[in-house]
Amino acid sequence: MKAAASKLLAPLRQTKLRTKMLLSFTFVILIALGTVSLIAYSISVQSLQTTTTNYSHYILQQIGKSLEDRATELEEAMFDRFANSGISTVLLAETAGGQHEQVQNEVRIGTFLYSLVYTMAGVERGYLYDAQGKRYFQVKSSVLHEQASDLPEPEVDPAVLREYRGQALWVAANEQMMYMERALYDVNTSEYCGYVVLGINSRYLKGEYAPFEALQYGQVYVLNEQGQPLLYRSEDEWGAISGKLAGIVDKQQFVAKDTRYLASVHVSPRKGWKLLNVVSRDAITAPAEQIRYWVLIAFLVSFAAAMVLTFVISTHITSNLRLFVSRMKHVSEGFFEKVQPPRSRDEIGLLADKFNLMSDKIQDLIKRIYEEQEQKQMAEFRTLQFEYKALQAQINPHFLYNTLESIQSLAILRGEKKIGRMIYLLGSLLRDTVRNTDNEVTLREEVAYIRKYLDIEQLVYDDKLRVSYELDETLLDRLVPKFILQPIVENAIIHGIETKPGIGTIAIGCREEDGTVVLEINDNGVGMSPDEASRLMRQEEEGTGARVGVRSVHKRVRILYGDRYGLSIASVAGQGTTIRIRLPGTEAGMSQSS
Repeated sequence: MKAAASKLLAPLRQTKLRTKMLLSFTFVILIALGTVSLIAYSISVQSLQTTTTNYSHYILQQIGKSLEDRATELEEAMFDRFANSGISTVLLAETAGGQHEQVQNEVRIGTFLYSLVYTMAGVERGYLYDAQGKRYFQVKSSVLHEQASDLPEPEVDPAVLREYRGQALWVAANEQMMYMERALYDVNTSEYCGYVVLGINSRYLKGEYAPFEALQYGQVYVLNEQGQPLLYRSEDEWGAISGKLAGIVDKQQFVAKDTRYLASVHVSPRKGWKLLNVVSRDAITAPAEQIRYWVLIAFLVSFAAAMVLTFVISTHITSNLRLFVSRMKHVSEGFFEKVQPPRSRDEIGLLADKFNLMSDKIQDLIKRIYEEQEQKQMAEFRTLQFEYKALQAQINPHFLYNTLESIQSLAILRGEKKIGRMIYLLGSLLRDTVRNTDNEVTLREEVAYIRKYLDIEQLVYDDKLRVSYELDETLLDRLVPKFILQPIVENAIIHGIETKPGIGTIAIGCREEDGTVVLEINDNGVGMSPDEASRLMRQEEEGTGARVGVRSVHKRVRILYGDRYGLSIASVAGQGTTIRIRLPGTEAGMSQSS
C-alpha cells in the first residue's frame, strides 16, 4: 500500500509549489463541497420521506376510523333487522309445516332479505342460510328464488363463522364487491340458526377514503384481519404488488415493476384491518430534484470562487518565495544581498527578516574570522567545540519532554496512535527518571514506573507479550530502591520471552513474608539451567546490559540492607524463570542505607 501511494505521488514531488497547492486545495475543496452537497440532498430526501410517512400515518388513522364506523353501522343495521324480524324460529325449523305455513315463512324470509337489500345503503344482494344449509337470497331488481345459477356463490365456511360468535367477517369478492358474513343466533336462546351474507358495493366503503386518497401520492389498500385483500383498485394492480406486501411492516421499502415504493401501515383498533398506503419513492423525492439542481449550482459557484481565491493566494505566496529563493542563491555564491521583505507580516515576511539578520551575522563572522590569526582561529574553534559539547550535555530535560510531546501530537494527528502512545510513555519514563533524585521510592511509584515500561514493550511486541499484576495494596507505601524492577523485567523479555515462540507472559507480585517484603517477577520464557542462574549472579561474569542489570540490583539491595536481603532465582529450562527480591518489611530502608 505504501509503495503504491509513493509511486502515485512520485510525479507530484517534481512539480512546483504553486501546482502542489492548487492540486491540494482543489482536492480538499472538492471533497468538502461534495460532502456538504451530498449531505444536504440526503437530508432533504430523508425529510421528505419522514414528512410523507407521518402524513400517511395520520391519513390512514382517519381512514381506518371512518371504515370501522361505516362497517359497524352496516353490522348493527343488519342485526337490528334480524332481531326485529323474528325469523330465527323459521331458520331453526327442521321440516316445514303445511303449505300455508311454508308460504308464510318464505314471505317472512323474503321480507327480511328485502329489507336488507333495499333499505340498507350499499347492499346489492343478500344470502340467507338456515341451520340445515338451505339458501335464500335477494338481489336488487330481482325476485326471491332458491336457485341462482346466474349469480356467483359466496364461499363460506360455517364452522369459521361460528368461531367468530356473532362477529362479522369481511371478505372481498372482487374489486367491485365485498361480502359481510355473519353467523346468526336466536336472540332468546342463543342457539345457532344459520348465517347471512351481504354483498356490499365496494364503492360504498371506498367513498370513506376517496377524498383522502386524492391527497396522497400513492394508493390505499385495505386487508381484513386474516390478511386477505378487502379494498383495492383493480385485480391487475393488486396482483403486481400483493407478493411484496406479505408481512410488510411500517416504513418498509420494496421494489415492484422496477419501481421503489415506501409503505406505511396502520392496523385499525377495533376490527384489526390492516391499512396500507403505498407511495412511489420517485413521487416522494420529486421536490428534492429542484433542491438537487440548486445544490449543484451552489457547488459549482462555490468551487469556482474557491479556485479563483486559491489561485490568487498561491500566486502571492509563491511569488514571494521565488524572490526569496533567488536571494538565497546569491548568498550561497558569496553575495550577501538583503531580501526585501513582503508587505504582509506573515511567515514569509518573518522568514525574510530572519534571513537578513542571518546574512548580517554571517558577514560579521567572516570578517572576524579573516581578521584573526590562524592559531587563534584554531584555538577558538576548539573552544567552540568544547562549549558546544558541554552545552549538549546540559540540555534542559524539559526541552526533550516538549519535543517528545510535539512528536506525539504529530503522530496522533497523522493517525499513528500506536507511535503517539509509545512517545508519550517514553517521555513519561524520562520525566520520572529525572524528577525523583532519591535513592528510594515507594513501591507504588516503582510499580507505576514499570507499568509504563511494560506498556511500551507491549506496543513493541503487540500480542506476543501479556502482563499481570498481583499486588498487596497494604505494601504499596513501603520504600524500595529506585529502578529495582526494570532491569529484571528487561532481562526476562530479552533473554526469556523474545527468543521463545508463542505468547510470553510476565507476572509481577508482592507479598509480606516473615516480616519482609517479597517482590516476585515471573516469566514463561526459555528459562535457564542452575549453572546459568549461578553464573548470572556471580559478579565476575561478563554479560549484556540486561544481565549486568540483574547483578546490579542484587548488589544494591545487599549494600543498602545487608546480606540477608537480595535476589534469588528459580528457573526451569524451557518453562520459565521466577526472580524474588527480598526487602526489609519496614520503611526504614533509607536509615539502613545511611
